Amino acid sequence: MKRYMKCLPLLLIAAVMLIACQAAENADTRYDMSAPPEVQIFPPQNQDFDEDFTEAFTEFKRVVSYRDYENIGQFLDQNTATSPDPDQPTGWDEFFDAWAFNYYDPASSALWPALEEIIRHGGLFDVEAKTFMAPYMIFACPDELKDSNSDYGFILVDEDVNMYESKDVKSKILAKLSYNFVYLDRDERGFSDKAPSDLVKINTLGGVEGYIEKRHMWSLMDFRLELHETEEGWKLKYLVTGKEIEWMMRNRD
Repeated sequence: MKRYMKCLPLLLIAAVMLIACQAAENADTRYDMSAPPEVQIFPPQNQDFDEDFTEAFTEFKRVVSYRDYENIGQFLDQNTATSPDPDQPTGWDEFFDAWAFNYYDPASSALWPALEEIIRHGGLFDVEAKTFMAPYMIFACPDELKDSNSDYGFILVDEDVNMYESKDVKSKILAKLSYNFVYLDRDERGFSDKAPSDLVKINTLGGVEGYIEKRHMWSLMDFRLELHETEEGWKLKYLVTGKEIEWMMRNRD
């Protein structure tokens, strides 16, 4: 009995810690992030790639993986764009200049990590149009969400993402998000300088506010590319950031 009494405080502490951990892990059931007005943009499944594209894309991924700047040119032509602005010139020279191939070691260019990240997320293949657009979430995002608030628009690229009540991973989990569209809170500052594990404040389409880790977010303003089949083979039509061309034209009117 005495031995049990001595262990009792330790047992009570363990019980309290277990309850606290379970409370932190359990999401608040008030919020259903899979129901309207929330929007989820899921990765494509079971796409049928034709043989020509499969061969070309395998080589494209090899070039990126090995940072093979001497062979990236096989995917470029005079129409390859490095800006969504239709008034900007296109072509090999502009591409190499934009990615600083002409200034220092091309293998150290920021091009490679940008392409690696896009490839990692995958894209949408159109067998009839002979195009491949990536990352998928930019092009699968509903058009009505691509508006004047696009600068604050993000798509989550993971499932079961914890949304915390406060800027602390030990705080209550409000919900689990999976591939949801969210907005960066207008009061959030210095997003680009934050580490992947930093918590940032977001708002869901249903008006729920909370914090998630930055690493789960892909901005509507981030890089996107299109590969398309030409008479000379598969070429990079564009690799750009920012608003789509039609958004820019709309703003000019």
